[in-house]
Amino acid sequence: MIERIEDYKIGIIGGGRRCRALLQAIYSEPDVSERPQVLAVADPDEKAVGLAYARDKGIFTTTDYREILSIEDIELIFELTPDDSLKSAILDLKPAGILLVDHHAARALLDKLQIRGKFNEIRQQLGSGQDRAVQLLEAFHDFVTQINDGANAYAEQTRENLLTSEATLSQIIDGSTIPTFVIDRNHRVLHWNRACERLTGLPAHKVLGTDQHWKAFREEKRPIMADLILDSVDDEELWRLYASKWSRSDLISGGVESEEFFPKLGAGGTWLFFTAAPIKDRDGEIIGAIETLQDRTRQKNAEIERERKNRELAAKVEELRENRQAMYQIINGSTIPTFVIDQDHKISHWNKALERLTGFDAKDMIGTSHQWKPFYKQERPSMADVILDQVDEAQLRDLYGGKWRRSALIDGGWEAEAFFPNLGDGGKWIWFTAAPITSPDGRVAGAIETLWDKTEEHKSAGEQERHTQELATFCSVYATLSGPLSLQDRIKESIKEVADIFQIDAICLFQLRPDGRFYLKHSYGHADILCFHNRVAEEGSLLMGVAKGGKTTVYKPLPMSDDHETRLLNEAGLGSMIYIPIFDRNKSTIAVIRAGSKSTDHFGNNEIRSLELIANRMGVAIENSLLEEDIRRQVNFQARLIGSSNDGIVATDDQWRVVVFNPMAETIFGLKRDEVIGRMDARTFYPRDIVEAFGDLSVAGSGTGNLPWREITLVSRQNEDIPVRFSGALLREKHKVMGCVSFFHDLREIKRLEKELLGAERLAAIGQTVAGMAHCVKNILHGFKGGSYILNQGIEKDNPEKLQAGWQMVQRNINRTSGLVQDLLSYSKERDPEPEACEPNDIVSDVCDLMGAVAEEHAVEIRRHLDPGLGEVVLDPRSLHRSLMNLVSNGIDACRDDDVPDKKHWVLVTTAVESGDWIRFSVQDNGSGMSEDVRSKLFTSFFSTKGVQGTGLGLLVTGKLIEEHHGTIEVESRLGEGSTFTLRLPLKSGV
Repeated sequence: MIERIEDYKIGIIGGGRRCRALLQAIYSEPDVSERPQVLAVADPDEKAVGLAYARDKGIFTTTDYREILSIEDIELIFELTPDDSLKSAILDLKPAGILLVDHHAARALLDKLQIRGKFNEIRQQLGSGQDRAVQLLEAFHDFVTQINDGANAYAEQTRENLLTSEATLSQIIDGSTIPTFVIDRNHRVLHWNRACERLTGLPAHKVLGTDQHWKAFREEKRPIMADLILDSVDDEELWRLYASKWSRSDLISGGVESEEFFPKLGAGGTWLFFTAAPIKDRDGEIIGAIETLQDRTRQKNAEIERERKNRELAAKVEELRENRQAMYQIINGSTIPTFVIDQDHKISHWNKALERLTGFDAKDMIGTSHQWKPFYKQERPSMADVILDQVDEAQLRDLYGGKWRRSALIDGGWEAEAFFPNLGDGGKWIWFTAAPITSPDGRVAGAIETLWDKTEEHKSAGEQERHTQELATFCSVYATLSGPLSLQDRIKESIKEVADIFQIDAICLFQLRPDGRFYLKHSYGHADILCFHNRVAEEGSLLMGVAKGGKTTVYKPLPMSDDHETRLLNEAGLGSMIYIPIFDRNKSTIAVIRAGSKSTDHFGNNEIRSLELIANRMGVAIENSLLEEDIRRQVNFQARLIGSSNDGIVATDDQWRVVVFNPMAETIFGLKRDEVIGRMDARTFYPRDIVEAFGDLSVAGSGTGNLPWREITLVSRQNEDIPVRFSGALLREKHKVMGCVSFFHDLREIKRLEKELLGAERLAAIGQTVAGMAHCVKNILHGFKGGSYILNQGIEKDNPEKLQAGWQMVQRNINRTSGLVQDLLSYSKERDPEPEACEPNDIVSDVCDLMGAVAEEHAVEIRRHLDPGLGEVVLDPRSLHRSLMNLVSNGIDACRDDDVPDKKHWVLVTTAVESGDWIRFSVQDNGSGMSEDVRSKLFTSFFSTKGVQGTGLGLLVTGKLIEEHHGTIEVESRLGEGSTFTLRLPLKSGV
């Protein structure tokens, strides 16, 4: 300790009240030689009272304490600020020869100076004549000084003890493996231990004495938990900053805990669990805060991995949802209490685990809507009912308050936790998850709900770990059983996985053969050698007993027996065995798993349950493999059947992608199977009317879904017109269209034979009707004779009128002869159309002009209504001209034969373009019309309504010409009202 400050040149850091008191005590010494020399005073506040007093005394002042440290004559520095951290900064910066007195030690020196100053003041008042009083005063001064020195020494010792305690505490905190830091009442860091340095990467020297501790955790400044504890913020502020991720500590009064992910910490971020608590003095005032940190990244990653495995399991369960038997085995055998309801809220599954949890048997629950009974006194919807009804969040909040949330694993799923006083003794806390069950078409067909008893929370960690291991085992084994390998390889790999996971020393599988005996199929571990000597289960053996009894059996230890199997197992040193039967859908044993361990107590209840579930899954895999083989044979048979069909068969999916295209379809369409299947849209080579027919059938909804057989014309890749008979059907599943199938029967050969037959029939008909036409020919000859007679009379008598009349009669009969011959040739001779560019409206106009005189002769008006949008097209103009001539002529004849008096007769010819692909020609008259009987005979051989004046060839020729153009002809007629003949020809634009 410094005895005489009078011997030093002093600098003071801190110009407040203590500085002023110190300067006043120094300057109270009357003897200038006994005063210490004060060279400088520093304080950041220029208005500080001590700084002002120093300026009045002529002492150098500054606002930067570092200037004092640079003064060469300074020997002693007084640090009079309340900032404990400033002492460390001064020690780091000051030259080695300068002594430092902090504000604690300075207090003792100040007391001593003030006592000395008071002594001098009293002494001056006594004067020089009071020697005895001065002696007594000096003695009293020495006594007070001695007491003050003792008190200061005790205070210094106490302070050193506190510093030692603080240093010890600092060592404890710094040596702790738990990351910890401490802040004072000004939010400045007092301690930042090594564990905290390692966790945050922020060295202690960069943060001690500052309020920058937030930089270790945040990108932007915001209070951390210790700051909030120090400021005694309310719960609302904690909710604002940490939402639901904080809670009051159950162990530390006033402490708060929370968990959060800090992306800034470490590679990829760090999950921290942190606890902050207040530090109080003896009066209960908060003077600081301490915060501890715990790295939970590994646990969080484990939770994420567990969730991932849960998702994988959920995906596997989703794959098996269509297989109700497999679903039943999984749900009923699961250790997780589970029930399933259908779309009518009826229970379809209520597994054994749920029976044990609730005390309600499946037989009393399945088929009812009483899923609420085990949990509530009055009827109310369960979570599964809520999922099925797809209620909104407001209704969920009414039912479960704030204890529900969306599932992070299952799309459309919900989770909640609630206390059910009706369950067990004293009630149970249940965590339950519900999710929708959807059909392949996306429709909600039911809901599944799983329940987890969380009553004994301290057991939940072990239970959750076991559950996760069980799920991981199931996922691993199920993935192997569902893999791309053959069944034998999948079973073999599964056996190996089971042995490794459950640490089984020997495992093998015996499978039933048609002879009724069980033969070794797979083995692993010590069983490879053991089972070599026991490849067939003997009658009376342990394995055969399990196969016949159908129950899982555990032996621990093995029974003493002389049969071959037991003797081999005992010789192998196996202490416990488990036999698990594997069943088919009929509950018949098809295989037995035999597993053994050298431990005498290896197979507990959890292992037995897990092995039974795995065995059930193996049974499903074996049976599914047999079913797949059967399906494969059926598919192969159907493929051969389709391939050998004489009809073209084309099947598509719901997007019109071709999935079946048999050889006959290749022949008809001229396309190769490999370029069509899975690559082409059937609409690219189907005629439009087929596509529209399927569209109409789809819009019509459910029903037969079939298109009746009809004849259509296809165009092959080689641009060949191919006549076929077509039929089709929509393929549906649960009222949803899956695709369509079309059947095409090639009619080319039939059409060729029909054409040959028709030609023969025509020639035969001509031959048969030649005799019948004799009268017609005879009439023509009579006409010729009559005309020639009148012509001769006109010549002989030089009568021009008779010459003209006779010549006109001859010309008419020449035309009749020409028309008859032309009709016979047109009908009997096969010919191809001779298309060329022409104007259909011009052809119609020419026909109307040619027939105008005939019409006028019979008082018939010819009308025409021509489509101006019908331009140049490609067709056979001569065939069209002849067809229209026949129809217009027939119309005039029909008007001529109509005997209705005063009736104005007309024939209307119209043209139009239909649907962009067809040209329509209509010839309409208001003549005599036809009966239904007459209309039905119009296109039969040589039928005529004109008696001796007609041959019956006109409409036959017209029909044949239209057929050669791939067109159609339709007739509408009402007796006494008139007739309409409509021709339709395919449109081909002119070039």
